[in-house]
Amino acid sequence: MTINFFNIINNIDLTLMNVINRPINPVINSLALLSIYLMYFVIMLVFYYLYFEKKWKLLKRYVSSAIFGFATVYILKYLIRRPRPNIFPLVVKVDPSFPSTHAFFSGFLLYVSRHEKIPSYLKIISLIFSMLIPFVKMYIGVHYPTDILVGFVLGYLFPGVFYDKIFSKTSLFELKGAIKNKQNK
Repeated sequence: MTINFFNIINNIDLTLMNVINRPINPVINSLALLSIYLMYFVIMLVFYYLYFEKKWKLLKRYVSSAIFGFATVYILKYLIRRPRPNIFPLVVKVDPSFPSTHAFFSGFLLYVSRHEKIPSYLKIISLIFSMLIPFVKMYIGVHYPTDILVGFVLGYLFPGVFYDKIFSKTSLFELKGAIKNKQNK
């Protein structure tokens, strides 16, 4: 039963990849690749805004969510070790495919843009990149749709659900302060 489920998922992934992964022309290909790097710039703009506005709790929440979420996704990549698609790749990558770290950060951006009061220009840019990057990663041929789906869902859930359950009770910053206070006594 398990093998059939994974075969079905794999067939769906391959069918969708054959539709999406169709490099059109060098200009669109270059813009697709550039957009991936611009997404990190957008995340830094959000962090800068939170810093500039002195929203320390939110900044702590999102930076720690980004770091621990990224680490979680990377650990999952190497535990699962799913090879990358090899249909029409524009980029050759050797690390495992599942789940997508870029999709994680796309979900992360979507969460922040929907749950925080940030300037409308930053909200619009965040929404655009959170929707664009998952498609681009399939378009350039480095991720299957399920890599994107799981990465995106983790990225959306991590700053909310996981952060609230894991870090809100006692954050790492508070632990560090408690240890210092205990040593000083």
